[in-house]
Amino acid sequence: MAGVVVLDTVQPPHGPHRIVDGSSPTPSTPYWLLIIATHMTANALCVAVCLSRGRQCAPGFLRAALLLLGSGAAMAGVFWLCALSQLLGHAGAAPLQPFALALHGLLVAAALSVPGIHTARRTLTDLRDWWLVWPLWRDLVEVCPQVLLSPRRSSRLKENLWQHGPGRLLLYRKLMEIRDAILLLDKYVTPELLAQARAFAADRPRRRTRASAVVSSSADCHEAAVIAVVLKGARAACLATDCPSRDTVPIARIGADTLPGETAFLVEVACICRRAPTPLPHPPP
Repeated sequence: MAGVVVLDTVQPPHGPHRIVDGSSPTPSTPYWLLIIATHMTANALCVAVCLSRGRQCAPGFLRAALLLLGSGAAMAGVFWLCALSQLLGHAGAAPLQPFALALHGLLVAAALSVPGIHTARRTLTDLRDWWLVWPLWRDLVEVCPQVLLSPRRSSRLKENLWQHGPGRLLLYRKLMEIRDAILLLDKYVTPELLAQARAFAADRPRRRTRASAVVSSSADCHEAAVIAVVLKGARAACLATDCPSRDTVPIARIGADTLPGETAFLVEVACICRRAPTPLPHPPP
């Protein structure tokens, strides 16, 4: 920056800074060489960093943002290459400069918009999953109100509009409350109930849902059908008696190991619960 100021100051009074042709750049050829070299060096470094880091990034949206930013820097480099060509007396590349600069602006704007688009998409996906899992959550907290982290609302719409805490944690909290309720209902799951659930899952025709596209295998979908019937039977048993069975089968271990997988699994369970029959409760031994 200091070199540019010095090179501009030492020149006699002059007009606007521009490169008309290689013979008479304003204010001087060294001034423009320094500016072009600085910009091309910065753009080359930006392209190198974006390409190297973009190939290593695990999140797809971050990789896309870096590659778009690197492409924008490359277009800026093309602009300054055209300026260097014009400075050296070759005017043929001058018509490319407006297009290179326009592409630079579009690519950088696209790179800056990627995180916002990703956040909006994730928010909408979370709201969709929460909307689908809400009936399951409502049925479980009705019999296990002690798992609630905050007072429940009377409807899905009210729960969404008047949230307790940050909106980005709404789905996460509901999943945790469902899991806590499953732990409490474990004591109502008898071998007979589990046998009925497995028979239902074995005879159930496979229906493709939004969640089943994420659930990793048919075995996971089978487990989702099993736990859907088990939860309906355990909830009915809990409403019918306060005395849990002494001969129980643990079901809390069924699920996924990651948050996206667990979300898809419980959404699949919620979808199956709407159509699954309620097993008849067996009296405790």
